[in-house]
Amino acid sequence: MAFQGDSRFQEWFGDYRRWMLHYARLAESGGFDLPSVGNELAGLTGREKAWHSLIADVRKAYRGAVTYAAHWEA
Repeated sequence: MAFQGDSRFQEWFGDYRRWMLHYARLAESGGFDLPSVGNELAGLTGREKAWHSLIADVRKAYRGAVTYAAHWEA
């Protein structure tokens, strides 16, 4: 994924955050084992601050372990 400008990323990530927090609350209420905060979003690896903030919020909504499904094939 690539975005033309930081504002486009912020817009997309805001929507992604709302979506992810919805599923974190669903995982908590449903007793899910291991929700993933993302899957193969390699184009966003340089956005650590945004990811750390999202993961902190997910951990407030879901008390169990969380993961990220990376794909490192070039």
